[in-house]
Amino acid sequence: MANIGNTCFMNSVLQCLASAEDLTRFFIEPAGGGASKWSICKTMRDQVNAYNPLGTGGNLVLAYAAMLRDMWSGGYKEIAPHELKRIVAQKAPQFAGQLQHDSQEFLAFLTDGLHEDLNRVKKKPT
Repeated sequence: MANIGNTCFMNSVLQCLASAEDLTRFFIEPAGGGASKWSICKTMRDQVNAYNPLGTGGNLVLAYAAMLRDMWSGGYKEIAPHELKRIVAQKAPQFAGQLQHDSQEFLAFLTDGLHEDLNRVKKKPT
């Protein structure tokens, strides 16, 4: 993964999560032919909660899935997760810019964001 300005904290988390096979297969699935070996999983896409006010409107989960697809496609020597970093910085300004951050803090934000974008509760009960 390309370092896009002191993003080794982010890249290490993304590489670790991408290596969790069961988790990765939730987001991407083998494609049936074509140049790409992987596609974004339709089952996961159907579960995106675009209306959760605590989430990102599904943008984070879709950017993460696209990053995984690119990572595992075999079509790139290196990937730079610009879109994922942009979405993270919109929701969590502490990750904007090119400062170094703590991997654990990024992991906590990312997993919580993925959770909120996939939260099945469409309308919270009072």
